[in-house]
Amino acid sequence: MLLDRSLRRRLTPERRTKIRRNLATFHFLGGDYRAALEEYTTLLAEFGDDSGVPVASVLECRFMAATCRMELGEDQRAARELRSLLNEYLRLLPSELERILEVRVQLATLLSNTGETNAARELLRQVLAAATTEESQLHAEQARRMLARLDELGR
Repeated sequence: MLLDRSLRRRLTPERRTKIRRNLATFHFLGGDYRAALEEYTTLLAEFGDDSGVPVASVLECRFMAATCRMELGEDQRAARELRSLLNEYLRLLPSELERILEVRVQLATLLSNTGETNAARELLRQVLAAATTEESQLHAEQARRMLARLDELGR
């Protein structure tokens, strides 16, 4: 573990969290998804001990952990987590349109890669229906391209 016990005692919880997030991001961007997943998992465990952590931070961390699982080929677990996250964003943070669209596109990508094309298509249609802002058009374009590709492949 990077943070030994003596160092952990000297750092505030906020500082430890920031260091761990930075480390997780470093591993993720470097393609070391296993190490990143370990950091995100530790963060989530630490968040569980602190009810003062913003919901958005917890959901963001879960999203990144699910993305790591997807990259590691843990498709079933990643799909379960992304489905759960989508429901939680819709319930707890419905105003986070960009993140909701991103989760839908990510889940649709995973489902189309695992052969669940009907479910993927439904998610992509939901993205197109919900992408009403200028900022959300990137997600809409992604959804259009993915639907066209599924059509091309006859899926």
